Amino acid sequence: MICHVVRKRFRSAYGETWPCHVSTFGFAIVAALLFLPCLLHAETGAEAWLRYAPLPEADRVKYASLPANVVVLSDSPLLRSAQQEMVRGVRGMLGTTLREDSSQIDEASIVLGTVSDLRAAGIDLQAPPELGRKNNGFWIKAARVAGFSCTVIAGSDERGVLYGVFAFLGKIARHQDVGVLDEAQQPYAPIRWVDQWDNLDGRIERGYAGPSIFFDGGSVRTDLTRARDYARLLASLGINGCTINNVNANPKVLEDSFLPQLARVADVFRPWGVRLSISVNLSSPKAVGGLDTFDPLDARVEEWWRKKIDAIYRLVPDFGGVVVKADSEGQLGPSTYNRTPADAANVIARALKPHGGVVFYRAFVYNHHLDWQQLKNDR
Repeated sequence: MICHVVRKRFRSAYGETWPCHVSTFGFAIVAALLFLPCLLHAETGAEAWLRYAPLPEADRVKYASLPANVVVLSDSPLLRSAQQEMVRGVRGMLGTTLREDSSQIDEASIVLGTVSDLRAAGIDLQAPPELGRKNNGFWIKAARVAGFSCTVIAGSDERGVLYGVFAFLGKIARHQDVGVLDEAQQPYAPIRWVDQWDNLDGRIERGYAGPSIFFDGGSVRTDLTRARDYARLLASLGINGCTINNVNANPKVLEDSFLPQLARVADVFRPWGVRLSISVNLSSPKAVGGLDTFDPLDARVEEWWRKKIDAIYRLVPDFGGVVVKADSEGQLGPSTYNRTPADAANVIARALKPHGGVVFYRAFVYNHHLDWQQLKNDR
């Protein structure tokens, strides 16, 4: 076959499956000439499962009653992303462009906002009680609002609204009925991060799909368009955090001059509800901090971590936290000073705690024959 489409499905944090269409080609020059119409319509795969491909005309009929207006009840980067995504998805799949209104409901509308926004706007709808128990949940409800037939997408918070929009558009992509919805969903786990293995020089450890979208030549890329697009894809699956550098971390990532570069990545993540996190090298207090030790029980080391984490949060207020790999595969760790992994994790955790950050301490368990009393063992 000269031109074919491989279809795969990805599962979101809410259990939804999302269609992914990736075009692949194998052809000779003669075949390319013979099948030129097929090649002209080739896809790059960049849109992944968010293609929003036009629905067949016969399937568009079932969405004829979809409101032509989308209202956002409050203003924020996340809600603007939700509104723009709704417009983008409907335009792509149904060929119609929704009107965008800020907060006025004077016709049938798709209404976006948090549960608190609904109350503030005087919209008398009783949200499912489970929506208030966790963050990032959403509720999609067909209801009468201000006398008009509306589709309400409400979130327990702003991130939940965005996830609700993606879920709603996913239903249209799968040709499902959206006219009588009354559905609430919540993520199973509060921390839903992905880890990149990107190096600061642009290489990706065990990478096979090209250079890093974050780094090049020892710095954060000037053009972060693809990083922004990646954040959008992550948000569509309910992912709320991304560690952008290799777990075999370059200490340079914590140099004072590098932190503003990290803030630029956080800026393109933020409109999609994805929190920036980074991998850190446990030896950083010595490698880039000018100390003569990185002993986690040394008071100077603890103070160094506190100041460094504070500096990150001044630039990135929604910073997610750090990943640490130590005493494994050549990475320096607490065994250098006869300290435990708990000692190493806690010195960073204490610095993160006032900001609500998280530390993931990566460990290896190769077999059950290791002597755990030997701190030098690769663990």
